[in-house]
Amino acid sequence: MKKLIEISFHILFWCCYILLLSVRDLLFHNAIIHNFWTFTVITTPLIPFVYFNLYVLIPKLLFENKRYQYFISFGLLLTLCTIIRFNVAFFFYSKVLHIEAIEPFFSGKVGWWTASSETFVIYFISSTIYLIQKWYLKDKYVKELENKNMRSELNLLKSQLQPHFLFNNLNTIYFLMDDEPQKAKELVVQLSDALSHQLYKANQDLVYLKEELDYLRSYIKMEQIRHQDFLTLHYNFPTENINYKIAPMLLITFIENAFKHGINSNGYTISIDISVENNVLHLVVQNTKGDYPQNNKGGLGLVNARKRLQLLYPNQHSLEILDQEEEFIVELDVKLKN
Repeated sequence: MKKLIEISFHILFWCCYILLLSVRDLLFHNAIIHNFWTFTVITTPLIPFVYFNLYVLIPKLLFENKRYQYFISFGLLLTLCTIIRFNVAFFFYSKVLHIEAIEPFFSGKVGWWTASSETFVIYFISSTIYLIQKWYLKDKYVKELENKNMRSELNLLKSQLQPHFLFNNLNTIYFLMDDEPQKAKELVVQLSDALSHQLYKANQDLVYLKEELDYLRSYIKMEQIRHQDFLTLHYNFPTENINYKIAPMLLITFIENAFKHGINSNGYTISIDISVENNVLHLVVQNTKGDYPQNNKGGLGLVNARKRLQLLYPNQHSLEILDQEEEFIVELDVKLKN
């Protein structure tokens, strides 16, 4: 079907070209049908040479950066076609149509000028259409390739994110099993809920904000169980405007970093505030500095989060990480989707 459409397009192109010449010659011979068939006979011998330029010279020379060879070959081809067109037209008018008055026209410069200009125009139009088509197809291919590369990179980032999360929480359960088995059991329940979200939602392009917030609550409860003796936690999640959609596992990294880098043997404070206004999610995470230094570039998790934001929300997010004297502050704005 595609091949048939392409052939039909080529036939239509030649019919339009011949029709334009026929309309032009109404000034000399007021018979459109007669003119159409006349120019069909005159133009037909040139068609193979036009396609030779499109499918041989341009791909083999011009597209291979052999520009000098192409223009020399094109010049020779154009000259040959002009000679053919001139002689075919002269023969047809004088011998077939028996138009005796045509001979003075072809014996002067006007005949050669007409043949060469008409030949050049058909080469110019056909080459322009061909190059535009190739440019469009190449641009389409590049965009498809970019989308595939972006999808591959996103999948890689997700695959890095999930083991990182699992490792941290299994490590927590391991330390609780001997001394506080009840807390370890509670932690397993919360981890099960969190892993269920990762298993069934993380591979989707978008999830409902409500589902993502429930996942964050499960994570926060796990951290509360582990650090309740040292942790002062304040968090506020929205209860309205949560029917928007967001990329899964996008916010967890910033909250996880607060717990990871805020640990202090003398106690530490974490504040998490999430709000939604005018389909924009606003996240603020504050944590006091822990026993171990943290830089504002972050580790693998934060690097991945930055990349995902750039890929999924280009020009639709803002991320600011403030390194103050006693605390770190993360502020993120993301435009949500319906």
